[in-house]
Amino acid sequence: MGSNPLYNVSADILCWSRILARGTPYGGLKERMPGQENTHGGLVVAQAGDLPHGTSRKFQLTCGRKQIDGFVINFRGRFYAYINRCCHISVPLDCAENEFFTRDLCHLICLTHGATYEPNTGLCTDGPCIGEYLDVLPVAVRHGRVIVYCPPEWD
Repeated sequence: MGSNPLYNVSADILCWSRILARGTPYGGLKERMPGQENTHGGLVVAQAGDLPHGTSRKFQLTCGRKQIDGFVINFRGRFYAYINRCCHISVPLDCAENEFFTRDLCHLICLTHGATYEPNTGLCTDGPCIGEYLDVLPVAVRHGRVIVYCPPEWD
């Protein structure tokens, strides 16, 4: 896995216990995640001003017949959106609810096993999936709203 000082074996155990305990995505919430409003085929997931650098917002997006669990981040003033799935094992990146960034806010991290990703590209730079990429979702900011779109091949 490489030497990742941000990885913690006890966090791995805690993470899996949280996934198993909650049984449903988003910490056991049964209602829809943010993103109720459609805008020209996209889903409004947040107001841009509500997501400063180093923060994120999870959402569910319907693309064709697929339900996608995703997240959007603000990294150095720009927004990026990804499917919430690690490249190594098909588990959500965030074990602690809606926590995707490392402590120094320089990378995204899979809290299950410590794989780290570049926030602006989704490239895995450390861990068992080096060289692989997170699945990108198109994102735009229009009139102060962060809007996420389905990948063209999924519509």
